[in-house]
Amino acid sequence: MGIVTHSCYLRAVFDIHSARITVDEVHRTIIKNLAKEGEAIIAVCGNSGVGIGYPLMHKYGWPILVVRKPKESSHGYIMEGTRTEMKKYIILDDFFSTGSTVLHIISTLKDGCSDLKCIGAVFYWGTPEAKSFRDISRIPIPDEDNFPCYYTISENKL
Repeated sequence: MGIVTHSCYLRAVFDIHSARITVDEVHRTIIKNLAKEGEAIIAVCGNSGVGIGYPLMHKYGWPILVVRKPKESSHGYIMEGTRTEMKKYIILDDFFSTGSTVLHIISTLKDGCSDLKCIGAVFYWGTPEAKSFRDISRIPIPDEDNFPCYYTISENKL
């Protein structure tokens, strides 16, 4: 008996075959669009974020910061990870509808690491249902935090 995922977007993380494809797709997207920026901290939130973030942390040797969801903490910390001398970060996130996770990551990192600057975000999803949520223009990202956003769609390969 396998693991049952109740959310369509978690298939990209919990299904072994799908997770491999998603990590590869996100990796290609980062190399194509963000590699010129050099090393960066990987910022993620939630199960879907860490499921893709940890393999990429190992692949690149980059640090990861895991921002906990609002009202969720472990030992009182809203953020866990290794803070280095790096001044840049990228956001990895699954599909979105309101942008609340992205805004939460930006806000938390501003509060805890104000010297960091987001250089880009990569969004991934693995099912047709998730495609309808990809309009980043609906997210009210403040102008001073404006950064390029990239998408990877692996649903045809899953």
